[in-house]
Amino acid sequence: MNERAPERTVDIEGLPERFIADLDAADIARGGARPVGGALRMHSRMRTFGAVVLHEVFGSLTEFERRPPWPGSPTWDLVFIDRGTFAYLSEGTWKPASGRLMIGPSGIPGRVRLGQDCRFLIVRVPKVLLPAPSRLREEVRFGTHLTLIEESMRAFVARAVRSEKEIAEGESAAVDRILVEMAGAVLLGRLGRDPVRASPRAALRERALGELARRAADPSFAPADLARATGASLRHLQGVFAEAGISVAGELRRARAEAAHALLRDPAHDGLDMETVAARAGFGSARAMRTALERQLGSGPRALRSGRDRL
Repeated sequence: MNERAPERTVDIEGLPERFIADLDAADIARGGARPVGGALRMHSRMRTFGAVVLHEVFGSLTEFERRPPWPGSPTWDLVFIDRGTFAYLSEGTWKPASGRLMIGPSGIPGRVRLGQDCRFLIVRVPKVLLPAPSRLREEVRFGTHLTLIEESMRAFVARAVRSEKEIAEGESAAVDRILVEMAGAVLLGRLGRDPVRASPRAALRERALGELARRAADPSFAPADLARATGASLRHLQGVFAEAGISVAGELRRARAEAAHALLRDPAHDGLDMETVAARAGFGSARAMRTALERQLGSGPRALRSGRDRL
């Protein structure tokens, strides 16, 4: 593996935030792609921007078993198919993957068979950075045609991963934010639940999640305030959230943890002390922020800011 790697390690995979590497088949195999019935005929170009990992992968006439890269797989993959075809094994049957886009949770295992002369772009984004991840259906989806935002994202990713330019920390953070926003728009468009077509209870939940995201940065905003804003009793709202496997208080903590995480990762806010970061993210104290971050990400605020810990 040929690589250029600066100092900080901030993403879920433990990679530096500005990392460029050319990976051979052995490197790819160590990352979770185990060859089946022969050699792994693949190589890739990898580049990281903040916590987002980009790959441009080349392969031909090879079969491999895709395994989760780490326990919990707290990321989503967006795969843009630029050239070639591939098939995946589903319930004992090989199914062709038609289209130009595949999206799904990174941790779904499976067996894949590449056709001749394949090339595809992969964007791997931590779930915690995405808008309202609880609204995304955890399933693999294929797109036959790309929307305008998807075409724009594909072009941006291709240029970013192929570039040889080394960039400053602030520029890397800016690219990270652009990629996260694009990925969020694509995922919500492909996998988000449409509140207009949803049941009344699901529509209430979607409306409440939107209100929660809008007001979470206010430290005084509490579950009872959310219930009043949606015109429902707190007990009813808690029941509606429970149907989706989430809770009102838990979603409020998650939204605030995401806001704090974004502030801690952005070098423009390195001068803020922890109490100020906590207040801006909607926490009542730095201690409450630390507890939420450790629960959500497995690391405290100082470790996340310094990048010495994996997310």
